[in-house]
Amino acid sequence: MFSRAFQRWLAALAFGVATLGGAQAATPPGQPKAGPGSMGDPTTEVVKRAVGRTGAATYVYHLAAAPPEPRMVVVLLHAWGAVNPVVYGGWIDHLARRGHLVLYPGFQTVGRTRPGDATEIAATLIKEALAALADDPQAKPDTTRVALLGHSAGSAIALNLAAESQSRGLPAPKLVFATMPGGIAKDAKSRGVQLAD
Repeated sequence: MFSRAFQRWLAALAFGVATLGGAQAATPPGQPKAGPGSMGDPTTEVVKRAVGRTGAATYVYHLAAAPPEPRMVVVLLHAWGAVNPVVYGGWIDHLARRGHLVLYPGFQTVGRTRPGDATEIAATLIKEALAALADDPQAKPDTTRVALLGHSAGSAIALNLAAESQSRGLPAPKLVFATMPGGIAKDAKSRGVQLAD
């Protein structure tokens, strides 16, 4: 009924399926309790507050305990339309628990802010937040250690802030992390955030 070659192929396939059926995928390691990759101290409170004025605020996150040394500043620039920091809650909490000072500038008012204005608004909010926190012993920002993290359209804003940090009076970032870059305009006529450089 079936050719010998086909019968041998079926037998080999059956053997392979039977052999693989007993195999199981490896279990990935759990999250370490301390050190790189750990969540930090889960028992310490993370302070959450806003600095600035209504409609033009930067949300600030850091551990409640005063740090022995200034905190590295991490600026998280959200995707277009993702104005609520709850969207990034896990990421923010992880960074704050690792001892960083996390800034989440509210550079967009949905339905009102134009993408072409977003970089300028973000730069202003970051400068104002750093000025407001400069003498705060709980926040204690280290402006020599700044990271810009951008998601989607926030990636273009992070790149613009890095390229123009000196001319905008912002600290030069030591790290720019752009995840899922998007919302980038091809030119001044296109909708999106135009790259400065």
